[in-house]
Amino acid sequence: MAYGIIGRKLGMSQVFGPSGARIPVTVIACGPCTVVKIKNKESDGYDALVLGFEEALPYPEDPALQKKPSKKRLDKARTGVFKKLNMTPKKVLREIRMSADDCARYEVGTVLKADLFQAGERVDATGITIGRGFSGIMKKWHMKGSRQFTRGTHEVRRHGGAIGQHSWPARVFPNKHMAGAFGRSQRTTQNIQVVTASPRRNLLLLRGGVPGPTGGLLLIRHARKHELAKAAG
Repeated sequence: MAYGIIGRKLGMSQVFGPSGARIPVTVIACGPCTVVKIKNKESDGYDALVLGFEEALPYPEDPALQKKPSKKRLDKARTGVFKKLNMTPKKVLREIRMSADDCARYEVGTVLKADLFQAGERVDATGITIGRGFSGIMKKWHMKGSRQFTRGTHEVRRHGGAIGQHSWPARVFPNKHMAGAFGRSQRTTQNIQVVTASPRRNLLLLRGGVPGPTGGLLLIRHARKHELAKAAG
């Protein structure tokens, strides 16, 4: 069965296992997430669950408040969607692809919590990495740089060097490692072990690190490759 939940990274800590070994963990506030919509192949072309996470302020009906928009409020269209569902507006919406049989296990309004996972289970964590702005080749690609000559070299120790070609091919090849924007890209860490799942406090402790900064959003799903490996024997 496929499943998943939305969470927010709180930071890293450590716990001690039964043998006394220290285990580094990432603390994630998972849920409660509400099933906002169930997509199917007939109307949407694929089967998926749409989960909502964290409450948001609705679009104000008072005209006086509409003149002062707030970033914490949803727009009028999304507010109307939640109003039709008779549901508290959600700030974050994420889709989780599932089979039709798995989607049939849920209903609109179902609340998912951290007890969706069990200790010892394997999951995949998807998040947005920390943005590092415009970075040079040594920081972005871990290049060595030029030698530290005593004289004759002027301010090129951290430069990328020449990128030109001969008369053939007379161009720079695509994907050339150069300076540019670094970070703020989606990454997935696979097969992370669940150390502790606390449904009372909606906390999930995963072994090791996960993508993204403290306070970043994460999508925690069951480990697809791990499940396939177990099925293969």
